[in-house]
Amino acid sequence: LESLAATLIRNRHQVDARGVLAVQGRQIKPLIRRWAAHPFLRQDPPKYLHANDFAGPFIDETIQLTVERGWSVADVLCTATHFVAACPADAVRQFLIKSNRIDQAVLVGRGTQNGFLIRVLEEQFASLGIATVPIPKISPEAYEAVTAAVLGCLAIDGVPSNLPDLTGAAGPRRLGSLVPGSPQNWRQCVEWMNRAVKPLAIRAA
Repeated sequence: LESLAATLIRNRHQVDARGVLAVQGRQIKPLIRRWAAHPFLRQDPPKYLHANDFAGPFIDETIQLTVERGWSVADVLCTATHFVAACPADAVRQFLIKSNRIDQAVLVGRGTQNGFLIRVLEEQFASLGIATVPIPKISPEAYEAVTAAVLGCLAIDGVPSNLPDLTGAAGPRRLGSLVPGSPQNWRQCVEWMNRAVKPLAIRAA
C-alpha cells in the first residue's frame, strides 16, 4: 500500500497512511481479479513473502494500467486496500479455519494507523466469525524493534520460537544466532552506555 501510494502520489512523504484518499475511491473489479492471479497467492503454505513480490514490476504494471485505463488514484488505492484486507482473510478461510478454531486476528504494524484498512479488515474477518484486535501498548513504529528484541531474548535463552505448522519445520527450533561483532564496535557501545549511565548515578548519589 505504501509503495503504491507513494508512486501514484509521486511524493515519498505522502503515502496515505491513514487511508484518507483511499476511502474516497471505489473498487476496480478487473484490477482485483488481475492481482488475485499473482503466483504467490496460488502457493500452498508454508511460504515466505519476499520484499519484491508485490513491489518493483508489480507496482510498475499497476501504474501502467492506471494510466492506460484512466483510473483515478483514489480508486486504485481503494482497490489496493480491499485487496490487502481480503488476502489474509482468504488465506485463513482456505488453509486454517477448516482445521483450527480461531477466535481473534491480531493486527500489528503501521497498517493499524490506516482507519480505512482496519474497517475493511474488520468486515473481512467478521464474515469468518473472527474478531480483530490490535496489540495493546505497542506503537506501530516500535513494533518491529520490539519483535526483534523479543526474538533476541528467546534466542539467548535457548527458547524455541518458531511455529512448525507455519514454517514447515519438523519441530520446535530456536531462531537466530549470536554474532559477537568487532571489538571496536563493542568498545564504542560500552563507552556510550557508560556515558549514558554516569549522570544518572551521579544524580542518585
